[in-house]
Amino acid sequence: MVAFKRTLARFIDYLLWSMAMVLILGGKTGDGVFYRSWQFYASFWVYAAVEAALVSVFKTTAGKAMLGIYVCAADGGGLRFSDSLKRSLTVFAGGTGCLLSYASLALPLYAVYGMLRRRPMFWDEIARDRVEVVPMTRLTKGVFALFVLFMLTGWALTARVLYLSRTPDFDEIEEQTLAVYYEDVRPHMIRALSEESPLSPDAAVWTLAELERVQKKLQDQSEYLAAAKADFERRIDKIPVPAIRAARREKAEEVFTRADRMVFLQSMIVSLFENTLGVFTTARSYTVSDGVPVFDDPEINARYEKYMKTLYLFLAKDMP
Repeated sequence: MVAFKRTLARFIDYLLWSMAMVLILGGKTGDGVFYRSWQFYASFWVYAAVEAALVSVFKTTAGKAMLGIYVCAADGGGLRFSDSLKRSLTVFAGGTGCLLSYASLALPLYAVYGMLRRRPMFWDEIARDRVEVVPMTRLTKGVFALFVLFMLTGWALTARVLYLSRTPDFDEIEEQTLAVYYEDVRPHMIRALSEESPLSPDAAVWTLAELERVQKKLQDQSEYLAAAKADFERRIDKIPVPAIRAARREKAEEVFTRADRMVFLQSMIVSLFENTLGVFTTARSYTVSDGVPVFDDPEINARYEKYMKTLYLFLAKDMP
């Protein structure tokens, strides 16, 4: 139990110091997990001196006082500041690994193991101190309970902010738009369009009916994008951090504008084929010259040439 209390007390002290540094340094603290600014890291070396002063004067720190832990000299009095500073620096280096990556994970476990085996910690021997653990009073229990409640509330609020601020899956929107085109729209158009489509009313009518189905798919895709955009905007509006909210809104506008533009361009291409093929739904007389149909009406002949040119461009070029 003593090992647990001592470890928890140090954790509370470091936590309180971290919170104070976040308030003082603001955005200069880094993210606290993958990146820490040098100011934030250096502050923990400063804390060693702060801890030494507190132990020297009060025999305890905020975290230790909550759990009834006091550090005294061998005679029961307070430690000299020099001994207390030596102790604090030794704990910081040997007990926490100076908060450096892997050392900060391994050394605290070793320290807890040593305390569980009731071995004297070497920083206690260096400072020639003794650690006293007194029963927690109602006051310290109340303070500790309030602190735990405060931290749980803070963590819950932080988790909510992180959840609401998570990056929406913009890639899914673009991938879904491309998938509709490559897996549905384009194959359907390739099956429907052919060189024979303008050569008979039946072929033209059948092709136009297929193109109408393609337009329906594009309309469905446009409605899906509108609904998805509205859903994204509702989620973005709930983000409590204005800067993140603005960045997400800008990214959403960029992604959905690009997706809408692609669907619109697909619809325009389908409309172009529909308009060109419309005149071929009635019988048109033509002759074949060198394997190429030649219509009697020059305007219809121009329509046919336009259709064929558009068809070859469509088949030869991937839209995106």
